[in-house]
Amino acid sequence: MRPILAVLLAAMLVGCLTPPTADINAGLGGADDKRMCTIDADCVAEQCCHPTSSVNTLNAPNCTDVACTLDCRPNTVDCGQGYFACASGQCVVMFYPS
Repeated sequence: MRPILAVLLAAMLVGCLTPPTADINAGLGGADDKRMCTIDADCVAEQCCHPTSSVNTLNAPNCTDVACTLDCRPNTVDCGQGYFACASGQCVVMFYPS
């Protein structure tokens, strides 16, 4: 009887020690799920080069093998023209005034 009790107790403890996983994309089910955020640090470029929009870090593109030009293209975050921010729970690009 004691070995069974020990196994049950061990199983219960393992279940209690397993941390829950949070999914930033869970809940809405809409097209804006990839933009959900709570703080600015949640937001990154949606495009590898010359980004014009932002997504949350879970939906960041894989830019490992991408080579970008050094152009400072208008209406992008290139050359410090803007930054990524979390505004009203959505990742956006904030542009500095010209």
